[in-house]
Amino acid sequence: MTIERFLAFSCLHVPYHDEGAVEWLLQQIESHKPDTIVCLGDVLDAAAASRFDGEHEHTLIDEYRQADKVLERIRDTAYTAKLVWCMGNHEDNLMSENRIPKDLRELT
Repeated sequence: MTIERFLAFSCLHVPYHDEGAVEWLLQQIESHKPDTIVCLGDVLDAAAASRFDGEHEHTLIDEYRQADKVLERIRDTAYTAKLVWCMGNHEDNLMSENRIPKDLRELT
């Protein structure tokens, strides 16, 4: 019988993410060597759904670039783990018409 190890995380909310939490996540991946890593969503904060003050200090493209760097660190640490990415409500807000300002819709 083969036992598969899973690791799941969510709610990075880049660029408001907690770098200490990301480091902890990377340590967990390194330590437990999961077979599958599942991101349950909300990698981006996305101003249209933000609960943080100063949400308009970052453009959506800045969030994508910063999130890519964080996700690259996760991919690099994951070795051969299967990576599964799910959309959270913040990503869904970016994809749904009339839930984000018209000037951002063309980016999605």
